[in-house]
Amino acid sequence: MPDSKTAPHESPATRIGRVIVRSRRTAGLTQEALASHLGVTKAAVSKWELGQSAPDIAIIPHIAAYFGITCDELLGYTEQLDEEERNRTIMELLAALESDFEAGFDACKRTERAHWRDWPLLCQMSAALLNRALYHPDHFTEVTDYIEGVFERIEDECDDPSRTRVARMMRATVLMNSNQPDRIEECIQLLESLWAEDAVTIPSLLATAYDQAGRNDEAAALRQRIVYISGTNAANECIAQLKYHEDNPQRIRALSRAARDITDALQLDAISPMFSISQFARISTALKNAGEVEDALEAVERLCVLLNGNGDTDASICAVSPLGGGLFDALKDELNSGAEFADQIGGVGADMLKNSIIATVVAGAHWDDCLDDPRYQALLALRDESYDAAAHWAQQEQA
Repeated sequence: MPDSKTAPHESPATRIGRVIVRSRRTAGLTQEALASHLGVTKAAVSKWELGQSAPDIAIIPHIAAYFGITCDELLGYTEQLDEEERNRTIMELLAALESDFEAGFDACKRTERAHWRDWPLLCQMSAALLNRALYHPDHFTEVTDYIEGVFERIEDECDDPSRTRVARMMRATVLMNSNQPDRIEECIQLLESLWAEDAVTIPSLLATAYDQAGRNDEAAALRQRIVYISGTNAANECIAQLKYHEDNPQRIRALSRAARDITDALQLDAISPMFSISQFARISTALKNAGEVEDALEAVERLCVLLNGNGDTDASICAVSPLGGGLFDALKDELNSGAEFADQIGGVGADMLKNSIIATVVAGAHWDDCLDDPRYQALLALRDESYDAAAHWAQQEQA
């Protein structure tokens, strides 16, 4: 079988010649024998193998049949490359672009023609080409127009939804870097259509597009949303990992410290005390299960303070302050919905939630050796108090 690992800068004659010489040698034939079979001169075969000329199109099927290969294989053509071949081709294209950008650009176009529907290759190639084009402003417009065309074709012809999403995102990136202000709105529309499908990558790109369009208020609000969502997710995921490391107290402390640092840095407690309440509830059980009794009781003590409203008897653990610490003022309308919900559930909701949190802590670890500790006793007292208060609220509602 012919080698499909053809270099992107090879001419068709060179590719064909390489296949012919290898196939001839594999078959144990001389140039004279091949020439005699095909009815051509030895000099013609020699020129083919050196890449100085190519066989006439009429003789190509005869050469392929003689060696037991397809015409595509004789032409060195493989539309779909495997991962190793694809990576090799990209590295060769990068080297060509670095050595001589114009020649490398031509090699990219030849690669597209040779592998017209190899979507992964075309995506990687176009991304690499865009990256290098940033250093060649004289060719930038021509290159970005070409890349945009490649990605548009992938969107139109590729059946893989994940691949078309990548193509749309990359086309938006091309538009963002095209230095064409009239096309930035098109870029925004593309990114907005992708947002629901990719809530990680797209928002940052979209915020940059808003900046370029002069839509600064939208950019600022979106960046606040990114920080809020990323920050709360990061803190929550640190806490969620605690249960996996109950044999590693040091890891529990590190994850807990990371969650607390994020919460403090973003002033999340100023929005809702539930951020810290839920954290200390899980920190306390994780430390207790890890055998770190004193640290667990310190977390319980901190949890009790938070459940008591940090000393403010009128404070509700369900309270939500839309403006919080001022870092997320652009999100006040969204956070307001949480504040309205807290108002709706009122005191009974807060007491039921408090009781549920404490029950989770009590059930989440073995506390038998802490029954006489005043910190754990305070937690149990809060549990009973919140249960009685919730029952009282329920009786009033029924009355």
